[in-house]
Amino acid sequence: MRSTHKIFDVVRLGLASLLVHKGRSALTALGILFGVWSVIAMLAISEGASQEAQQSLRELGSTNIIVRSVKPSAESGANTQMRGASKYGLTHKDIRCFSDNIPGVQKVVAIRKCDKYLLYARKKEAVTVIATGPEFMSVAGFAPMASGRFLLPIDTSGKPGPKTSCVITSKLARKIFEYDDPLSKSVEIGGEYFILLTTSAGFYRYHIGDQIRVVDFHGQAPVIEFLHKGQHVSSLAGEKLTEQQALQAFERACRTLRLAVDLFVLAPQWAEAPFYRLHLPRRVSPQPDGADRLAVEMDRQLRSANIEYASKQDSSRLGSLRVNLLPDGFLGELEARTMARRRGRYEQYKHRYLYPQPGEDVEFPVGSTQSAPEATRWAPPTQG
Repeated sequence: MRSTHKIFDVVRLGLASLLVHKGRSALTALGILFGVWSVIAMLAISEGASQEAQQSLRELGSTNIIVRSVKPSAESGANTQMRGASKYGLTHKDIRCFSDNIPGVQKVVAIRKCDKYLLYARKKEAVTVIATGPEFMSVAGFAPMASGRFLLPIDTSGKPGPKTSCVITSKLARKIFEYDDPLSKSVEIGGEYFILLTTSAGFYRYHIGDQIRVVDFHGQAPVIEFLHKGQHVSSLAGEKLTEQQALQAFERACRTLRLAVDLFVLAPQWAEAPFYRLHLPRRVSPQPDGADRLAVEMDRQLRSANIEYASKQDSSRLGSLRVNLLPDGFLGELEARTMARRRGRYEQYKHRYLYPQPGEDVEFPVGSTQSAPEATRWAPPTQG
């Protein structure tokens, strides 16, 4: 009994002390509660982060190995500069080597990522486009499709080129289509357009022939990037080579070989095997074979940019690129004569990098024509 009375006395004394200092007692109780809650919250956050990381790994595939290509640095490429253009990147031949020579590999899937703008009904979203095939679904570990289906072999079969089927995320679908059903809708990714000047009533007025790309929107007004004149397309054997492709191929070739060349002209030539002649200033490179190496690399870039160009060369319907060295200042003088003939101003003149029709370069001297050396010039593969 005495011990029980002592316990009651201690409890009574404690309660009396708490009631005497009510504010301090309340703050102490809150401190204990907040401390416990903070520990619980930290544990919950760390557990959530762990679950999210594990989920990300599961989506990537815990048994997947990702192989990426990396462009060689300028320092490493300097040693191979004299031997020709450096090549890098994964090819379909590499994919076959992975599956044939590495034990335990069950499936190899090729993907290509690039950043583009997606356009739909005056809406624009920056997206990451993944070009792949139906096998990607089995290795990526995606959640079940919200609606529709994933890619099928019929979507990716046929000739190489643009395809008409795509799969988008639920988040992007809500942004672009809002409450509409996205199935069977059409979106544009990196589209190219012609400018047509019309009246407010919609009557056709003037086709200026400029091909442009929409890169952004300022309110409802599109922000456009000029690509090339629409009529600047050449097709000797059905390759439909555009001026933009020629310009990009030349710029990439110059970057690869570290050359600084501003002007060039690519002109089609009729022959037993039609070909394109690359007109360049004489002082292209301090190295004697600089022009030849530039032609080899530009030919490779054109094959990469234009599938039909590569196909026509593979079937010997189109020859390799040939170089013609022009006197220094010839292209500048030609532009000055052209502007004087048209009575235009310099800012109104656009240099033509690609001539669409054979014979348009008749004014060009061709006494210094060179071809790529036989040892490095591309040739169609032979059947063994």
